[in-house]
Amino acid sequence: MGFAVALAAAFLLPAAGWTAERPAVLDEIAASVASGAGAAVRFEQVVSQPSFGREVTAQGEIVWRKGSLYWQYDWPNPQTYIVDGKEIHWVQPDQRQVVSLPLGQAFETHHAVAALLGDPGALDRYFKIESVADEQNQVTLELKPRFDNAQLVHATLMFDRAGKVIRMIAIRDAFGNVNTIRMHRGGTRLKPSSDLFDLSRWAEWKQLRPGGTDG
Repeated sequence: MGFAVALAAAFLLPAAGWTAERPAVLDEIAASVASGAGAAVRFEQVVSQPSFGREVTAQGEIVWRKGSLYWQYDWPNPQTYIVDGKEIHWVQPDQRQVVSLPLGQAFETHHAVAALLGDPGALDRYFKIESVADEQNQVTLELKPRFDNAQLVHATLMFDRAGKVIRMIAIRDAFGNVNTIRMHRGGTRLKPSSDLFDLSRWAEWKQLRPGGTDG
C-alpha cells in the first residue's frame, strides 16, 4: 500500500453544514473545481514522521475537470486516483487493479487527502471550520474533523482566490505526523481531457469494491 496518502480518517456520515455562518470561500472553491478552473498543477508531497525522524516525499500532477479529479503520482511509486464526485478510484499499476469506494467512505481509509481534494466544496460536511484567514487573496482554512479519530485531528487548506486553485493541504494526526501537499502551476504534462478520466482503460484489470462485489 503506497505511503502517498497514508493518513487514515474515520468513516463519517454527512453532517449538517453551516448555514448563515458558512464561509463564502467554500462556494468559490467548489465553483473552481466544478468549472475545471483549477486545470492542471504539479504537486510535491512531504509526509513528516517525527517519531521516526524522517520525511517521505512524492511528486506528480493533479488535474480538475468539471467536478472530477485526476491525481497521478509520478515518483517514487506510480499510481493514480480518480474522483468523479460519487466515488474514488485507486489505480494500482504494480498490482494491475483498481480499488473503488464511495466518496464518503474514503474517510475511513488512507484515501482521505484525495477525497478532500476531490470534493473540497463540501468541507463543512466533514469538518468544523475553526478559522478563515484571508490575506491578499490567499485564504487559509483551519479545519477540525466532525469525528473522533487519532489518525486525523487537524487539517489546513490554502486557496488562491485570484488563481482559483488550491495551493496547499496539510493533515496532522495525533502522533505528530503531518502530510503536506503543495501545488503550483507550470511544468505539467497532463491535459484535462475526457480520456484522462476514462476508467475503461483499466477494464481488463482486477476491479475491487471493498464491502461489495469484486470484478
